[in-house]
Amino acid sequence: MHLTLEAALEREPRTEDGRERLARAIDAILGLAVERPTLMRTHMAGILQAEGFVRCEEQQRLAFLLRDTVERYGSEDVDTDYPLLRALLMGAVVAVLLPGAPMPWTRLRSELFARYGLDWERGAPPDGVRPTARRRSGHRRAARCAAGRISRSSTAASGR
Repeated sequence: MHLTLEAALEREPRTEDGRERLARAIDAILGLAVERPTLMRTHMAGILQAEGFVRCEEQQRLAFLLRDTVERYGSEDVDTDYPLLRALLMGAVVAVLLPGAPMPWTRLRSELFARYGLDWERGAPPDGVRPTARRRSGHRRAARCAAGRISRSSTAASGR
């Protein structure tokens, strides 16, 4: 996983733009769920075992890359925002992999992009029709936060 994520983050054209890097990270993880479902099921099953997160070198590298991505995105509270991104990505992976009731990954991508205020064209957008995510007030607020129009701390204070 960490190799796929790193390749997506560092692919040409290389960028330091946090919003583009976050889009690439989301696309890389959702792409793994679609293209390598056995790998992702094994990964998720391992996390759900009694030991939980194993602090192996690969997991540490994956954590570093996602944490760095959140920081470059502009998070003012990486210690909170990184675990939230990790949880949202895990939830999206489970939704893609759920036997008998999988969700389309493009819909999940749309929801994650809306949450983080990312343009659909960022990352590695899928071919075809662009699905639309329902925007809730929290998503609009997050998009304004990401654009620098309101502070993230006022978002936390409002409970959204």
